[in-house]
Amino acid sequence: VEGARRSGITGVIAECPYSSQASLAQHIQHLNPMVTITPIKSKLLEPATSIANFRPDNLLVLHGQEERAIPSDEIEALVKSTPASNKKFLDFENCDHLEIPFQATQKFGEAIAEFLAKCQ
Repeated sequence: VEGARRSGITGVIAECPYSSQASLAQHIQHLNPMVTITPIKSKLLEPATSIANFRPDNLLVLHGQEERAIPSDEIEALVKSTPASNKKFLDFENCDHLEIPFQATQKFGEAIAEFLAKCQ
């Protein structure tokens, strides 16, 4: 989030981000009721509240459809709310948290190459 506010950054690629700490904590606790999560009180760690300050023109967000703690619809809404002129959300089948480069290598590489070409 902080890097996206700095000037001089052309684009941001995010793999498996979250939309808010509270939502992430709620989903994790639903999956495992024995786990207690206390969000850190910092606006710098809240993408949903700081996305309006996004300065780069280019944003690529990669998400795995098998990601159970971070729902695709929340991340897609986050991407839609960014002011970036070139923004893209890709939801990868059969991928869990941080598995995209390993489970969908070809599609991952193509997405990165296409994004970088648009950032020039």
